[in-house]
Amino acid sequence: MTPLRGTTPLARSRAKRMRPLRRPAMDRSLRHQVYVRAVGRCEFCGVPLPGDAWDAHHRQLRSRGGPDSLPNLVALCRTHHRWVHEHPAAATAVGFMVPSWADPDTTPLHLHGRRWVLPGERYTLTDAPKGA
Repeated sequence: MTPLRGTTPLARSRAKRMRPLRRPAMDRSLRHQVYVRAVGRCEFCGVPLPGDAWDAHHRQLRSRGGPDSLPNLVALCRTHHRWVHEHPAAATAVGFMVPSWADPDTTPLHLHGRRWVLPGERYTLTDAPKGA
């Protein structure tokens, strides 16, 4: 059973084409700052991020009121970005997700699984895992 039963073919074709409104794209310079702060590496595992094949993840989700700000964003490879969203409790435990009531500016994250940092800090290449 289709929810469009009883409508005209023209109305059905228009309904199929309507898509939910998308949020505005993130500012390119902010995305670049996230990449530079991460020294071109996934902030979860430390592997080099290839070109544009990485995601700027909102630690405090936009659906929870999370802002587009440097402390609220982390650079993640696509594999770990998917993992963070599939495992919210574990991701929250290591700081890659922040509850709506918490401040992402003061909530540390476990960088490369090696040390805790505040996300506003600038990292160095020595923070990357050995051999990566």
